[in-house]
Amino acid sequence: CMTLESVNAIHRPLLVYMIVYGMKILGGLFLRIIGFRRCVTKTGLVAWYRPAKDTKSPLLPLLFFHGIAPGGLMLYLPMVLYGFATEKDRPVFLFENRSISCALDFVPLTEDQTVEGVVMTLDRFALVNSQLSLVGHSFGSCPIT
Repeated sequence: CMTLESVNAIHRPLLVYMIVYGMKILGGLFLRIIGFRRCVTKTGLVAWYRPAKDTKSPLLPLLFFHGIAPGGLMLYLPMVLYGFATEKDRPVFLFENRSISCALDFVPLTEDQTVEGVVMTLDRFALVNSQLSLVGHSFGSCPIT
């Protein structure tokens, strides 16, 4: 029946996207203030990186992939920063997935582009051959797999 019934599309008002964009800007400013840097790879993958205070620390670099949420990564910041990324001696990478973030201007990345983007990001910070700690919430577990 689902393919035969007429579709009643409900569009979100522009205000919803403006609020989401405002959240994203505020979240980006907050991340910059607390020491993160924004990196964009050639494939278009966006990551936020916070280096470890002590480069000799035995803590594994943490890679976090968010789930479906308006504003993407920004709604996860309390959980990430006050939950499992509290150690200042751990390098932290927060990866954005714009196609599940309620954004208007996105180009979905393929599986290969995502993997290539992660490798490029780790290579940029000389961590490509190190052991990693991977964390994903909801849809964020798909890129990890």
